[in-house]
Amino acid sequence: MAFLRRWNEYGAEIQQQHGDRIVVFTSTLPCGGAPFLKELERAIVQCGLKGVLINSSHQGAYPTTMRLGRFSSWLRALEFQ
Repeated sequence: MAFLRRWNEYGAEIQQQHGDRIVVFTSTLPCGGAPFLKELERAIVQCGLKGVLINSSHQGAYPTTMRLGRFSSWLRALEFQ
């Protein structure tokens, strides 16, 4: 989690310096639970990152087979600028 937090802060810095040419996305594990959702929210709301990337699979599970209800709800609630 510390690595992801550092990346989000670094990405926000780069995006601020070069906002006319660069947009930065965060990354997360949809099935990672509350800590990942909290960092996702921080990355979008506080750091101003522009979107989120998720892996096509994680430990043999695919987004189409995961229970993504809470993750999907969080995404809909965030206001992407």
